[in-house]
Amino acid sequence: MLLSPACRLSGVRFFTMALELTPQEFEALVAEALDSLPDEIAQYMDNVEVVVAWRPTGTQLRRAGVRAGHLLLGLYEGVPLTQRSASYGFVPPDKIT
Repeated sequence: MLLSPACRLSGVRFFTMALELTPQEFEALVAEALDSLPDEIAQYMDNVEVVVAWRPTGTQLRRAGVRAGHLLLGLYEGVPLTQRSASYGFVPPDKIT
């Protein structure tokens, strides 16, 4: 475990910790987190694919409006539940990267 330099936010000094994980260890943590979702949330994960990627594609960065030098740490691609009509179906899964 590594300590990063101290950061300041609203005058409060804090340290963040960075973990060194292999891609397999990180994917296992993601799977564990998904498995531990409460049923009230997990029910909405039907037809949703969760993908672990090392970095976003250029297309994903452009679509999300991420400027150069900024990070994209999570991206939902799909049709939000609030925008689906009664005829919604037979579509590829939504994706969280």
